[in-house]
Amino acid sequence: MAAVRNFVTKYQFTCSRLFVAARAVHASAHVPCSASAAVSVGDDAPSPPTAPSSHVSPSVLHDRVAHRFVNCMMWDGKKSLSQHIFKEALEIVKRGQLTKTKKSEEAVLDAMEIFHRAVDNAKPIMGTTGVRRGGKLYHVPVALRPERQEFLAVKWLITAAREKPGHGMAKKLAAELLDAFNHQGAVIKRKQDLHRLAEANRAFAHFRW
Repeated sequence: MAAVRNFVTKYQFTCSRLFVAARAVHASAHVPCSASAAVSVGDDAPSPPTAPSSHVSPSVLHDRVAHRFVNCMMWDGKKSLSQHIFKEALEIVKRGQLTKTKKSEEAVLDAMEIFHRAVDNAKPIMGTTGVRRGGKLYHVPVALRPERQEFLAVKWLITAAREKPGHGMAKKLAAELLDAFNHQGAVIKRKQDLHRLAEANRAFAHFRW
């Protein structure tokens, strides 16, 4: 009888130890990966390197407005020449801005920022369209779409650079970009003339409908 009692006691003790071990294994198996990573890896651990996007290019010609500008400036299908002129013009602009900084003057050194701001300054807001009423043609003022504004600004900058006296298209284009950036020059005058024409013909605005 005593032998049976000892056997039951040993069996209960062994079962209790197995139950405790099973609970410990079950708890460790359900620990989340983030918690284990937080314990094993410190906050100062560097993040794994990622590959750069295949759709982003460091070239200035990857810009949408610059791409359109180069295409509009292209003559006789010579796109490489147009790209070379555009890049050289940006280099001239940047050199001119660097000389200003040497003279203790504040200047924008990013040539692409100067280009974008020059195009934005040259964009007209209002324009005119021809409407015939009673055998007479009227210049009716209309608000220009954003695409039309950008087209006119690019066209005026290129035309003003070509008509500017002197040699070297890149130098003339750089001068026109800086003038438009500073709200002066032939392109800004042309924009103001178009606004004055729209203002002078505002009495015919009802002919638009």
